[in-house]
Amino acid sequence: MKIKPNYLIIPLITIITTTSASVFTQQGLTDYYKLTPGPINPPGFIISLAWTIIYILTPVSALIIANKKTKLKSQILLLFTLNALLNVFWVFLFFTQKMIYLSIYEILLLELTNILLVIQTRKVSKTASNLLYPYLIWVAFATFLNITIYLVNK
Repeated sequence: MKIKPNYLIIPLITIITTTSASVFTQQGLTDYYKLTPGPINPPGFIISLAWTIIYILTPVSALIIANKKTKLKSQILLLFTLNALLNVFWVFLFFTQKMIYLSIYEILLLELTNILLVIQTRKVSKTASNLLYPYLIWVAFATFLNITIYLVNK
């Protein structure tokens, strides 16, 4: 059986994304716990569970698209890559650099790429698109948390 490159590249990008985000989170977690939380602040295990689900479903969605013969494939896979970069950059800004205000704008860009991914993947695969909804919803919630943490701590 021939192994397609996307079966290696997409999981590799996922591993790099999750590892980078984890490292940046750990670097700033002590200072994060010093912040006053917003009115709704889920416990750490909920956040970890949400990201675990997202980091499983998102690459599956990308693999579905990568295996389709469509003119949109390159555009969508580029959008997945941009999304992964924005994901890590948000963690870097928020946790490592403690730039909570700037991270609000960045997470809005992340959510925009999520919306575009849902729309573009739906043109190719309804299943691939549906797998992205937990990510879309979670980042919307994370945006709310980001804004409330900024407002409470400014």
